[in-house]
Amino acid sequence: MYVDIHTHRPSTEADVVSVVNAADFSAAHGFYSVGIHPWQTAETTDMTFIKSLAHNAFAIGECGLDKLRGAALDVQLDVFRQHVALANQLSKPIIVHCVKCYGLILTESADNEKYTPWIMHGCNASPEWIRSAQKHNIYFSLGPRQLNSAKAELLLKSIPAEKLFLETDDTEVCISEVYVIASRLMGVNLEELKQQIKRNFDSMTTLRQES
Repeated sequence: MYVDIHTHRPSTEADVVSVVNAADFSAAHGFYSVGIHPWQTAETTDMTFIKSLAHNAFAIGECGLDKLRGAALDVQLDVFRQHVALANQLSKPIIVHCVKCYGLILTESADNEKYTPWIMHGCNASPEWIRSAQKHNIYFSLGPRQLNSAKAELLLKSIPAEKLFLETDDTEVCISEVYVIASRLMGVNLEELKQQIKRNFDSMTTLRQES
């Protein structure tokens, strides 16, 4: 089984579990996540829609911080903290968007390490940041953009297998292709990689069942 931990395009592939970012009620079925993207914070900070779908969601998000786009950072931070509180209340993982705010995310996560896990989607952080973040119940997800970058191998070497996820995000790349690229760069068997990420995913599912 392939797990696509974050996508905006539901998969048509067989043997794929996709966590779809629900932009509206029509996408809120199966495994989905719901949240206010930091880019949207310039338009809305109202959590009513998010809370209405949160109970049946697999995860909260994507949400987070972006220095390049969206409302002022203090507004984004307030909205992000509301997502964190909601996720902790419902015992659900959080899918985190981060652009040029890794230091602030790490500071925020230090207060959250005893609560629900955070999944850094499209993670492009430094190895040093990744090592520090592992202490704070943070997981790391890579997609086509990260795996086709010059630092792809460095990223994969920095992330423990038990903290790794893969994703397609908003691309048209099939998740099976993402796994093939990752397994080649990591020098591991494709089936072993699928099994490891399935175990990582199951740990999130267990979290939901215990809530």
